Amino acid sequence: MGKVEYASPELINGDINNQGFYTDIYGIGALFYRLITGRLPFEGNRIEMLNAHCKKPLNGSLITDKKCRSIICKAMSKKREDRYQT
Repeated sequence: MGKVEYASPELINGDINNQGFYTDIYGIGALFYRLITGRLPFEGNRIEMLNAHCKKPLNGSLITDKKCRSIICKAMSKKREDRYQT
């Protein structure tokens, strides 16, 4: 399954039929968020992080560069169809 810190909503929900490149793109977006801000996109215990990845909006205000913020927010969209597809 991977690490909770970088898991996409469809991965968390066990939606095997709707996993693909966009699932990995979500994780890459979370990794970029951490690299740029020095923080995880969502913090707390494992359950809190899982819930946040599925329901809580991403706090993009910590990303000062507008282009980077746009890329990361799109990559970490809750809806897989709103993310980059490749």
